[in-house]
Amino acid sequence: MMYSIAGRRGLTIRRMMVVSVAASMGVVVRSFPFSACNNNNNNVQNGILLSNNDNLLLQGQRTLFSSTTTTTTALNMVRTRGLEKTVEGATPKEGGMTLYLKAGPDGSSVGDCPFAHAVRLVLEEKGLDYTVQPTTPESKPDWLIDHYDGKMPALRHRKECYVESSVIMEYLDFFFTSPEMKPKDRNAAEAVLEGFFPAVAQYLKDTTDDEEKLTELRSKLDALEHHLTPSNDDNKVPFVGGGYDNMSLLDCRLIPQLYHLVTASREYHNGIPNLQEDYPNIWKYYLKVTARPSFETTVYPEETVLWGWGNARSSN
Repeated sequence: MMYSIAGRRGLTIRRMMVVSVAASMGVVVRSFPFSACNNNNNNVQNGILLSNNDNLLLQGQRTLFSSTTTTTTALNMVRTRGLEKTVEGATPKEGGMTLYLKAGPDGSSVGDCPFAHAVRLVLEEKGLDYTVQPTTPESKPDWLIDHYDGKMPALRHRKECYVESSVIMEYLDFFFTSPEMKPKDRNAAEAVLEGFFPAVAQYLKDTTDDEEKLTELRSKLDALEHHLTPSNDDNKVPFVGGGYDNMSLLDCRLIPQLYHLVTASREYHNGIPNLQEDYPNIWKYYLKVTARPSFETTVYPEETVLWGWGNARSSN
């Protein structure tokens, strides 16, 4: 899928709900559309996410996307935070998407953020047209700072904006269903990936050869290696989300993290751990997924990865 890098644009904020906020809380309310469609009913209700509570945000997106009949549950969840009810809006359509993400070292190229990379993989796998907007702290548009705390990646879809990579990915999969990217065995896959990237990050930032950090990373890799054990006769490794045909959202989340690990460990830790030698299932999986057009289209240079981790290591 072709994408372009756009110039800086403004945004007209459109509110699609009626809310009241408890004055003592001081929270900012975000509109987050989710479908409550039944049969041929194309109306869409709007859920609510709070920007000052990441846990609620993640719980909210899981609740909102788990079923088309969770409107009452979602609203009850946020009413306890002093929020009221929503009004109906339009079902999102393709087009008009701009992804704001961290810029590279030159300030204009795509940067090294693995979470933004995960969102781009979903966009590419679904064949959606979008524009990439690399953004520095100095070039962030005012609306992104004022209304979304400057968080990136941020997907602007026409006049609406969504932040948090996991929320963006679920949003895309919910409204643009071809191909469907829900994991076949979400619980098992999420259990394997829990704490994976923190272990990667702690290891790559380490400048003291801390054996505990390597041990923690290896424990995560051992679990992933077992999870990717081939279950068929041709010895093909499955996707992390299950099955052999289509990538899932969790694959899109994992593969940029593996790309960072492979690239930066070679530079900063003498190639340890060696996935090819020590984790053959992970290595087969890595080669399989990085050969997909979606990855080839969205990958940024290894030098950009090293630039990012070099900055992290110097400030650690």
